Amino acid sequence: MLGIKENKLDFEVLPLKNPKFLAIYDLSDYMEFPKQPILKVTLPGYTKPIFLPFKKDSINKYNSNHLQPRENSLVLNDLPDGIYKISYHIHPHDEEYIEKNVLITSVFDRNYSQFLLSLEDADCAMRKDRNIMFDILEVNLAIDTAQSHLEEGNIRAANDHYQGGTKLLEKLTKKLKGCY
Repeated sequence: MLGIKENKLDFEVLPLKNPKFLAIYDLSDYMEFPKQPILKVTLPGYTKPIFLPFKKDSINKYNSNHLQPRENSLVLNDLPDGIYKISYHIHPHDEEYIEKNVLITSVFDRNYSQFLLSLEDADCAMRKDRNIMFDILEVNLAIDTAQSHLEEGNIRAANDHYQGGTKLLEKLTKKLKGCY
């Protein structure tokens, strides 16, 4: 490629509402066509990465059959929410790579939307309880704080805030189900 004196690897994980997919866009600048490009994805709660093919200058789409393979799985499952460790490597793989930690919240976002709609339709004291608004703000704050910590490299704090937000949403959802 003209004018590029070294590879500048970069990628972006695209925000998706569908929790069955992970989409990663290659933003890299290359001196020449990359040799043996691979993506390593470590799912939340796991230590071993999954090795995946990666196409340059493309949106690379993966699903549960790529990331959580099961025999004869015709049904796509939701991918887990949480912090994904993702690295993109070209040859030589131990020298030419970029690694990022990314917070995926597709399932959380779906559950949160369902909670808000159910709360709006609920005909119980919970709907009119002003404290519920503070709890909803706390859920949002926890997820936003998790993202902020992750951007600063504070993975443990990011995970703690994410877990706190999801647990509070689960608690509120159970409480709301008691209204019906």
